[in-house]
Amino acid sequence: MNYASMLLSLSLAIFLATNLLLSLIAIVTWRMSHRCLQAAPAAQRARALLLLGSLPAVLSFLFVSAVLIPSYLYLEPRTTLEVPGISITLVALLSIVTIFRAILRSFKRWLVTHRLVDEWTHSGKRVELAGVKVPSYRIDHGFPLVAVVGTFRPRLFIANRVLDALNDRELKAVISHERGHLTTRDNLGRWALAVCCDLLAFVPVISSIEKAWSVASETAADQSAVDAGDAVDLASALVRIARMVPGSGRLAVPSVALLIDLDTANVASRVEALLASDNQNKVQPAVSIEDTILWGISALAALLVLTQSGLLRSVHIVMESAVEALK
Repeated sequence: MNYASMLLSLSLAIFLATNLLLSLIAIVTWRMSHRCLQAAPAAQRARALLLLGSLPAVLSFLFVSAVLIPSYLYLEPRTTLEVPGISITLVALLSIVTIFRAILRSFKRWLVTHRLVDEWTHSGKRVELAGVKVPSYRIDHGFPLVAVVGTFRPRLFIANRVLDALNDRELKAVISHERGHLTTRDNLGRWALAVCCDLLAFVPVISSIEKAWSVASETAADQSAVDAGDAVDLASALVRIARMVPGSGRLAVPSVALLIDLDTANVASRVEALLASDNQNKVQPAVSIEDTILWGISALAALLVLTQSGLLRSVHIVMESAVEALK
């Protein structure tokens, strides 16, 4: 019993502590490189922010599962009499709360999305839109809705009032924007960042990376319209749709890729950027050099972790010292 409870408490406590430390490092990195990131293309900025927001939780999980647990199972005697101290127990309990909260909130997001997709699919009318390979529907909705909904089986929903208001060129530009979200699977990134933020809900500043990514992902999707030669038409569509947004109220839709939400404050800057880039037509690479280098380093680090013979023993020594200090 002591053996199992010690392993569980250590795993939970160290996961939370490591995730918190790496997340704070990610925030500092983001703050220090903010000016550089702002100058980078939106697609690269979005990818960098997604990595900064999600890697701390991923690396913490890999460290606990691939290093900490194996070192404990391999080197800790089954007859150990050690029990978790009060400090480790409290941190482990906090870790349980945050993990449970993240699971619960993720389930709620899935449930809301599932119900809305069912409702809009059954009440809407299937439409064929040029260049869109996912199921698309026109629906009656009080909000000028244009949204990609769903993580693994996305669908595109467009309010009737939007389809009636846009001309053919503007609609084509809007489709180019939404196709950008679909190509980069932004709803999956949105879900991953939401889970990572939920795991550290007691540190509100963590969500700042998620918000910055959301802005960057919208700008990157706008760039898809620029690449298709639809910059001016998308700018026109954004202005037209923004004028239909109600001045107050609540938008009862899940966290999805919305063309425009209730907060229209950034529409003007998006329109200016679209008009400024109209004749530049810069095509962004599907995979940046930075991403390739980062994932290569991560793969090498994982290989080192799995092959370093003395690593487990070193981790176990540090773990024993930490346990002794926190008794």
